[in-house]
Amino acid sequence: MRLAWLTDIHLNFLSPQELDVVIPALRRREADVYLVTGDIGEADSLSDYLERLAQEFDKPVYYVLGNHDYYRGSIESVREKMLQLSLRLPALCFLTQAGIQKLTDSTCLIGHDGWPDGRFGDFENSQVLLNDFLLIRDFRRPSSNLNRLDPEVKYYWLSVMQRLADESARSIDRLLKHALAEYPKVLVATHVPPFREASLFNGKISHDHFQPFFASRVMGEILLSHADANPNAAITVYCGHTHGAGEFSPMPNLRVVVGGAEYGRPEVQRLIEI
Repeated sequence: MRLAWLTDIHLNFLSPQELDVVIPALRRREADVYLVTGDIGEADSLSDYLERLAQEFDKPVYYVLGNHDYYRGSIESVREKMLQLSLRLPALCFLTQAGIQKLTDSTCLIGHDGWPDGRFGDFENSQVLLNDFLLIRDFRRPSSNLNRLDPEVKYYWLSVMQRLADESARSIDRLLKHALAEYPKVLVATHVPPFREASLFNGKISHDHFQPFFASRVMGEILLSHADANPNAAITVYCGHTHGAGEFSPMPNLRVVVGGAEYGRPEVQRLIEI
């Protein structure tokens, strides 16, 4: 079985004419299934893009969502749309809602969106302001004050990030427990890198002011615990978010592969032999 992996394709950055060229070009005839690890579009365009990918690829498409996919929407409303879409188009599998997916007798696929959790780097002194805080409803505050220098606002945003990151980590924890009991090889799809060393920019580990928004420590801790408890298993994580390609193996049986991406130029990251 061959799996074609894409990440951070940001189809909303392309014109309709460009989409007519790019989407067919993403098809890999030798692929049996496709995996997309987030940042496909935005909330108002996401369903259309996924439906178009499923039609063009004509193979099962497994996916998780990235932060951009929730822009101009809310976590709950977008996930509800994905549930309805999967009921209408069974070829689309939203891993965040779908549970363990068998690929072969020895390999399965699990996933959850993932979220940065602010636990790496220097959140307190960072002046980074994500569009997430302005464009995703879950980050809105009753107050209109959006001053990033206001500690109360800043730590409110952190609390939302950590709630979402912890939710993803708990889900992967549950899925890994069951998956590793049955499969010696588990592929994990998520959007945000789970380790500081996997959060890269221009080939280097991201600056401490960006790390809080580029990695999820809680997800990494969950992965390490399962890799340690299952030394004969192989866990491979596929993610994106930082647009910096690289690999990191914190343990012999745990490997993280991060996709590189360029806005306006979506591409297949790898064709993976399962």
